[in-house]
Amino acid sequence: MRRALLGCGHWAVGLVIGLWAAVAFGNAARATFVLPSEGHAQYTVQKGGVPLGVARLEWQVAPDGRYRIVLASQTTGLAGLLSHYAETRISEGRVVSGWWVPERSVRQRPGKDDEVIARAEETVVVTRKGQTLRYPAPPTAQDFLSLLFSMPSRAAAGKGDGETVLLGAKRGKAITFLRAATEAVTLPDGQTVLGLVFHAETQKKDWQVTAEWQVAPIVRLVRLEVNGEEGDFVYELAR
Repeated sequence: MRRALLGCGHWAVGLVIGLWAAVAFGNAARATFVLPSEGHAQYTVQKGGVPLGVARLEWQVAPDGRYRIVLASQTTGLAGLLSHYAETRISEGRVVSGWWVPERSVRQRPGKDDEVIARAEETVVVTRKGQTLRYPAPPTAQDFLSLLFSMPSRAAAGKGDGETVLLGAKRGKAITFLRAATEAVTLPDGQTVLGLVFHAETQKKDWQVTAEWQVAPIVRLVRLEVNGEEGDFVYELAR
């Protein structure tokens, strides 16, 4: 399995750095979008409708806006018996004007050297397989994990649509993202709740992601679809 798996379940009650957004839901009262300062969660993941594995997501945001996201994933069940795969992804950086800006991204896999993407102003330095390469990227460039949080964070600041660059191990790719018109999401148990939906894709549409966030009575990422060269994956909040 070559795609990190996501998780989302328990969210701490502490509030984080004033990320607010008002969301209307039919005739119901308006809901407030407030991210807690830390949280952790569990997801199941499928590829092509077949169970693939699980993941645990943990994240924290300090009072000064510095963040850390850790995503540990592995195959389970029959998929794990056929091909055991595990990895940990780490994104560290700072929240600036609604952007979760990664300064260092790491991919760790047993038996392999770490893959590291680091920022040096507007230059990205990648260390991979014992080699180093560099390429330019704008200040708002994102890694996969930071993008999931930047989209609702930017919407909270009144900027639900935008464009930036997705950082990769070989190069950066220009992407656009937008907030969908819907204001509801469906939980794994079938319940419909207040929510926000975001979509991002590269210019060539060779990578696309759709993220569904619940915004009330708690805030959490409930569903994620990733379509790319490695296949079509669905991440869903574990009950």
